[in-house]
Amino acid sequence: MEHKVEEGKKALEGLDAERKVINAMIDAALNTPSVIPTIQFRSRARTRGKSLLTDKTTPEDDLKAAAVREEIGRDALGPESTSLA
Repeated sequence: MEHKVEEGKKALEGLDAERKVINAMIDAALNTPSVIPTIQFRSRARTRGKSLLTDKTTPEDDLKAAAVREEIGRDALGPESTSLA
């Protein structure tokens, strides 16, 4: 009976040593410095265009925008719409 108790104690000592090694590995992994990326946040107004930030449009800008809208409208309707205009 005492022999089995001694074997159990040796087994526990072996398991305890393995546990200490594993815990040391975990501590080393947790204590290593990690790289956290820096994220720059932008306001939504900047992503929607500068025209929302400033109301400094010139009459030429308005004419260009109207021409582009008209051209897009013609393209959307197809080639037969140009003969009507």
